[in-house]
Amino acid sequence: MTPDDETLARAWAAGDLDAGGALLKRHTGLLHRFFRNKVAMDEIRDLVQEVFEGCVKGISKYQGNASFTTYLLKVARNRLYDHYRRREVRVRGLDGFEAEQATVAELYPGLSTLFAAGEEQRLLIMGLRRLSVEEQVLLEYYYYEGLRAPELAALYADPEGTIRSRLRRARENLEVQIRRLKADPRVIESTVTDLAGWAAKVRAQMDGGS
Repeated sequence: MTPDDETLARAWAAGDLDAGGALLKRHTGLLHRFFRNKVAMDEIRDLVQEVFEGCVKGISKYQGNASFTTYLLKVARNRLYDHYRRREVRVRGLDGFEAEQATVAELYPGLSTLFAAGEEQRLLIMGLRRLSVEEQVLLEYYYYEGLRAPELAALYADPEGTIRSRLRRARENLEVQIRRLKADPRVIESTVTDLAGWAAKVRAQMDGGS
């Protein structure tokens, strides 16, 4: 029987490097998906490596209180924000990065949406990029990775009620951003009335490598 994530993570935390290698290999696709809509394609590999390095350094503290996926996505979010801070200094000479204010549309104005096969998918991606980075990450955890309020509460160390309120506001903001895009009103309506369905299609496209 193939060991589950938590069994491998506990073995890794106890010093089993082979378990750690197997666990990281299992989740490489998840990390590529996490970074796919937030940075340039040629930066993803290095960021995935940074996440792996962060896990190697921090795995001894893993207690199994949350799923390994939740733990891994928290590390990925931290590495992403570190990357944005470095980029703001290097590209725009700014000292700092505010996840509650900055947007991917501002940080990477030319980021491609070519992996989106349909117009609704493209509008969803563009709408997400116009949210604050913090809201985009939260909604992608929810729609792409299937994390629900209890898991998100563990990831953010916030009460479930707070998470539910943040999700509601983020979805409302996403609908506003999509409706502001120049597109056929029928396509816009199709997008905002089935966010979960179109998000599932976007995830499938990313996982397919297109």
